[in-house]
Amino acid sequence: YQRRVRGPFYKKTRKLIPPTLLNVTKPSPSIERYLMLRSTRTWATNSPHMHDKKINSPSPNGKSARVWLVRHAERIDATDSNWKKNSRTPYDPSITCRGHLQAHYVGQFFLKRDPVAHIFASPFLRCIETASRIADVLDLSIKVEYGLAAWLDPRGCPGLNEDLASAMNLEQLKEQFPRIDTSYVSRIENVQTNESLTSVRARMKKVVKALTEEFRDDGPLVFVGHGQLLIDVPFFLSSLRIPDESINYCTVIGLEKNGQFWRCSTKPTIPTRDNLSFT
Repeated sequence: YQRRVRGPFYKKTRKLIPPTLLNVTKPSPSIERYLMLRSTRTWATNSPHMHDKKINSPSPNGKSARVWLVRHAERIDATDSNWKKNSRTPYDPSITCRGHLQAHYVGQFFLKRDPVAHIFASPFLRCIETASRIADVLDLSIKVEYGLAAWLDPRGCPGLNEDLASAMNLEQLKEQFPRIDTSYVSRIENVQTNESLTSVRARMKKVVKALTEEFRDDGPLVFVGHGQLLIDVPFFLSSLRIPDESINYCTVIGLEKNGQFWRCSTKPTIPTRDNLSFT
């Protein structure tokens, strides 16, 4: 135990582990759990051994499952401070012109790298617009999934209920975005506007797991959502902790399941014109 604590990771752990634990010769189960959790949080992004985690049984046909997580493109209220004051839907912004170009590069990234089978998107406008640009490149439809919606907390967003109702009007969205598949039924139909962060994480975990198991035989799946999606889902599937600063607009993360284990197949990447040629 002493060799383990004072081994190659001692410099990283000595500030995290209380001094009383460093002198223990025979660790208790509670101490082992403490060390495991701290090491997972600290080294997940650097250690390849932390990328795999058994979460369920292997597929009957032995096929691997591939999932791509994409954050929406640049939102207009991030560049125009007066946009919220003049908008009818201040909490459901569209994306900027640069955001449309960012989403196009994401579509090119998938076109050159992986033949995507389905695109699922959060009902908010910035995600629908991002998914629409990707779908135009890949010639696919968009399945609007309410389970991928952002954290709905009306305490900080007084007009969120009205914006959410607008975002969930599929017929209205279909007129503007013809690639929306209105025959698809969202696996989570009712999204509450008074969610806690814990319930948001549970909702995203549930919907991603259900859709991956349901459509895994069709090919790779793309989920277009918000920053919270790229933080929570990799940690749930593969124990990979993604730092917040690594997730920018149109960040892409690839996850793959071979047999019983998930791993991160692609580190957080932002496709651009300059890096579309890499393999």
